[in-house]
Amino acid sequence: MSTEPSIIDVLYDRLDQQPGSVYILERIIEAWESRQEIDPGNGVARLCLQAGRDTIRAASSSSGNNGVQRRKQAQPRKTSTPVSTSKNTDLLDDYKQLVLDAEHLKHELSGIMQLSGLQGIEECQEAMTNLGHISRGEISKAIHSLQPVSVRESARNIAANRGKAQKLLVQDFEAVIAWASSQETSTSLESIRDRLVKRKTLLDAALPENMARYIADALALVERKHLKKKYVNSETMLGDKVEDISAENFFVSEDNYAWDMEELAQALAVNDGVMRNPLSKEMFTEADIRNILSHPLGVRLKPIQLAQSQLKQGVRAETIRRVEALGSILLADQTENAAPSRSATDEFLAYMATLPENEQNTINSLKIPARDKLNGQPYDYTIGQSVKDAKSNLTCFHKVGDFLSQAAQTLKNQ
Repeated sequence: MSTEPSIIDVLYDRLDQQPGSVYILERIIEAWESRQEIDPGNGVARLCLQAGRDTIRAASSSSGNNGVQRRKQAQPRKTSTPVSTSKNTDLLDDYKQLVLDAEHLKHELSGIMQLSGLQGIEECQEAMTNLGHISRGEISKAIHSLQPVSVRESARNIAANRGKAQKLLVQDFEAVIAWASSQETSTSLESIRDRLVKRKTLLDAALPENMARYIADALALVERKHLKKKYVNSETMLGDKVEDISAENFFVSEDNYAWDMEELAQALAVNDGVMRNPLSKEMFTEADIRNILSHPLGVRLKPIQLAQSQLKQGVRAETIRRVEALGSILLADQTENAAPSRSATDEFLAYMATLPENEQNTINSLKIPARDKLNGQPYDYTIGQSVKDAKSNLTCFHKVGDFLSQAAQTLKNQ
């Protein structure tokens, strides 16, 4: 329900400022007529309804000097708050004048439409509807949001102001939401989200690839704020609410987990830079990895990633062959005392001791993504660590064999 003053209240406020104004008196009479009511304290209104509008000017002029008895109250009126500045006073006066003019134009247009037979013209009906909205103080219903600028124009502006890229992208997406929400046909949140995704796709194509993170982050912020999007997790790893993550730290991965980038970067650094989701234990996608490493809080992970990449290149073919052979023996061993597995493990550890220091470091430090074939859980091993755990009976031989077989295949593919 609108809290704006009624047109009658606005008119009487105007009459207080301009006592005896014939124009305002006529508008008051018309307002009461539109309600099909008579102001009980207004003799001019009675006269108008009895004798017609032709005699109103003379009657109004004769009563102007004596003053017009006002009604005690047309309807409950809001207690006005004192305005502190003349600027605000001017704005309020202009607003009241706008409402008054809209009501006057609506009556005049209605008469013209009736005389000219234009009631069925769509443009006239729309004008009447909009004037009605404005006269009731419902300005936003009469003025629809402008359609967003073209993707090409928006992309040019963003590329020219890279320092404000994310802010401009947020504004671009919000313009799409405002425009979609202003349409007369109600639009569901899912439909608005589809429009945003299409807009993102077009912006991805129009902007350089190194700005992809800004586009993804801006969309994530807008979805959280305006579309109340739900995520797999409702809290961060440290227990903060997702909605409380600051805009600078907010990141959403493609598996729909919401992150505080500072927490995520710390977790990935502790895990030697392995790009695995700390909550789901699944590997991040390539797009997520690029966005994480390009984020200001994720830049520090680049050296760790580089070190891991270099480690992958430091394993000789013979070592890979021995890793694969050990994995096969551990998987095939069905003996009660696991003697073949123990012997093969000792032999591999002895071989490791003969390797150059750099290659030993690779075997002990390189984390290779692999997954348990029985339960689907990801392994979080290095080759050296897995073999030592098997020798110490911390992990069963078959699990280690499964991991080593996958690790050997991964190293072959590098």
